[in-house]
Amino acid sequence: LSRAVLAKSNLSNANLSNADLSSADLSGASLENANLNRCNLNGANLSGIKLTSANLSNVDLTSATVASATFVGVDLTGAKLPKALANVNLAQVNLAGRDLSGMDLSNAALSYADLSACNLSGVNLQGTKLESADLRNADLTRATAAKASFVKADLTGVKLCRAALTTTDFSSANLSNTDLSAVDLSNAVLTNANLSGAKLNGASLRKAKLTGANLSNADLTDATVANATFVGADLTGTKLPRNLTSASL
Repeated sequence: LSRAVLAKSNLSNANLSNADLSSADLSGASLENANLNRCNLNGANLSGIKLTSANLSNVDLTSATVASATFVGVDLTGAKLPKALANVNLAQVNLAGRDLSGMDLSNAALSYADLSACNLSGVNLQGTKLESADLRNADLTRATAAKASFVKADLTGVKLCRAALTTTDFSSANLSNTDLSAVDLSNAVLTNANLSGAKLNGASLRKAKLTGANLSNADLTDATVANATFVGADLTGTKLPRNLTSASL
C-alpha cells in the first residue's frame, strides 16, 4: 500500500498492523478503531484523518503530515510523534512521562489527556485546549501558553519556571503548592482556582482575575497585583505584597 491513494476512504475497524503505508495519501480518511500497530506511515499524508480510538502503538509518525487530524483516545504507546502537532485533536490520549520538549502544540486539543510527568519544556501551547487534563508533575519550563485553556486541569507539582502565561485561563484548575515565582500571569484568569500553598513571590498578576480563588497559605511577597481582582478569594494565611494599590479585594 506504499504511495496508495486512500483519501477519504472508510477504513474503520480495519486491521492494518505492520502494513506499509509509507507516503500514502490518507487525507480525510476514517480509521476509527483501526489497528495500525507497527504500521509504516513514513511520509504519509494524514491531514484531516479521523483516528478516534485507533491503535497506533509503535508507529513512527515523525515524517507524517498530521494537520487537523483527530487522534481522540488513540493508543500512542511507543509511537514516535512529529515535532509539529498544531491544530491536532489529541483529546483523551495518554502521553504520561513522554518527552515532548520543544514541540508545537499550538491550538491543539488535549482535553482530558494524561500529560502527567511529561517533559513539556519549551513547548508552544498558545491557544491550546487542556481542559481537565492531568499535568501533575509535568515540566513546562519556558513553555509559551498565552491564551491556552487549563480549565479544571490538575497542575499540582508542575514546573512553570520562565513560562509565558499571559491571558491564560486557569479557571477551577488545581495549582496547589505550585511554584509560580516570577512567572508572568498578567491578564490570566484564575477564577475559582486552587492556589493554596502556591509560591507566587515576584509573580506578575497585573489585571489577573482571581475571583473566588483559594490562596490560603500562598506566598505573594513582591508580586505585582495592579488592577488584579481578588473578590471572594480565600486569603487565609496568605503572604500579601506591600503594595495593593488598585487591586480589588
